[in-house]
Amino acid sequence: MNLKISLARYLVIGLGADRRDTFSLFMTINQIPDSFFVHEGFMLPWYGTKEEALNKISEFLNSTQKKYVGDVGFYWLPYVETVIKNIPDVKFICLKRDKKQTVKSFMKKTEGRNHWINHDGKKWKKDYVWDRCFPKYEVESKEQALKLYWEEYYNKAILLEKKYPKNFKIFDITVLNSEESFKKVLDFIGVSHCKIIPKKENVLLSKEKNREIETSLLKRIKIRWFEEKKFLPWRLEQKIAYRGGILNTLILSPIRKTITLKKAIKNTKGNDITVVLPIRDIEPFRLWHSLASIYNQQYNFGKIYVLVIDYGSSFEKIKEILDIVNFFGYKYIYLNKINEVWSKSKALNIGIRNTRTTFVVSTDVDVIFSPFYFQKAIFSLKKEPFSVIYSYCLDLPEELNAKFIELYKKKDFIDIFSIKKNAIKRWDSQPSYGINITYKFYYDVISGYDEFFKGWGCEDDDLYRRFFLLGLNPKVIFDENVFYCHIWHEKWGGLLTEDKVKQIEENRKYILSIKSIKRNDKFWGIV
Repeated sequence: MNLKISLARYLVIGLGADRRDTFSLFMTINQIPDSFFVHEGFMLPWYGTKEEALNKISEFLNSTQKKYVGDVGFYWLPYVETVIKNIPDVKFICLKRDKKQTVKSFMKKTEGRNHWINHDGKKWKKDYVWDRCFPKYEVESKEQALKLYWEEYYNKAILLEKKYPKNFKIFDITVLNSEESFKKVLDFIGVSHCKIIPKKENVLLSKEKNREIETSLLKRIKIRWFEEKKFLPWRLEQKIAYRGGILNTLILSPIRKTITLKKAIKNTKGNDITVVLPIRDIEPFRLWHSLASIYNQQYNFGKIYVLVIDYGSSFEKIKEILDIVNFFGYKYIYLNKINEVWSKSKALNIGIRNTRTTFVVSTDVDVIFSPFYFQKAIFSLKKEPFSVIYSYCLDLPEELNAKFIELYKKKDFIDIFSIKKNAIKRWDSQPSYGINITYKFYYDVISGYDEFFKGWGCEDDDLYRRFFLLGLNPKVIFDENVFYCHIWHEKWGGLLTEDKVKQIEENRKYILSIKSIKRNDKFWGIV
């Protein structure tokens, strides 16, 4: 596969064994005029195929028209020669930090995990996002594996620098210490000197110099109290801000709860559930197993209805999707949104607005539920009607996808209890807000999901916060028999492109700026 790039454009890839350093490099080179770089936006597996890397590069280059473009990530080392052979003008910037510092940093940042040894998850926790991206070593000690990782990394890097001096160059981490030293990097890339302020994270090697740039605790308190006029501890301030401020937290939220509770009494009768499942150009095996888990629910309170909302899948995929939905006897709504940006919020709202049941389940096509999940959730809601049900997300490993595909071809169901032993909890301290069950009435009160959010965006966190401000209690269920699992897929949908980055930034700015509970207009969710 030969990739051709316009002579007016330059592909630059940053790498290095330490993730702190690659992030600092990313923050720095993104200051180059007419540039677009991502940090770990490709998420390549260490032992992946050449085609996978080249296909992602091709897609990435087609997604932006900036002059200087590329990705910065430690995982590029195994793909260097492949990329050079296909793109002869590519530049690789490899940062190098002292072995002892690199090992110490990783030991601290990956406490409880080990990406460098194949293990059974008993001594260290498995990580299905990052384990695949690092090389593996047959040693007992994590520290020993890290040392081998560093040694292999830079032994290979030195050989590549000798073999491809015009394409590959190693820079000591101190190159990020100043604008003057960073000019060496710009010269190698071929960028005319421009104003660049290096963004560094502990790049100075000298303890004395580190001590000089560190701000003392007393000075930080002084700045916070007397200059910024902020008196609460930072984490407490963030928590209160997330809940809408002190007034909302202590006064308005309880008042809203009292008012809404009175209105809710006549709207919380009934036992039927509608599950709203938004999709777009999905792999059919995911839809099959998600719907199968709903079909196999042991629910004794009432009926379960399902609305599959297709927000613009390509026409060639519709037949297979419809065959799956029809197999289970569920309802399929297709929206011709092929040329529009994916909006999970709009898709969910259409389903919620078309719902006539008491309860609503907002879910995802990659989720498979245990048989008693709905039963337990509704029992909890009836016991505490002013609440929203969440749970911890159990992530499944990548290698199980082959089994899911095989079962789908046979039109067979998965035994979720047999695969649960391979699952790991995504967050240790908080549930996943993407899957929730509550009364449909509460969605009506706040006008559903905020339809501003598009692409990869914060709609789940926003909904959680608005439910909280309304006065609802977030309630978590998780035990040996009541859980859901998440079918593995690549982060960022496989690639972080310029459009995705822009949308993510817009969504993040928006969620920080808006404080209201009720969103959208009166036509939300109406087609």
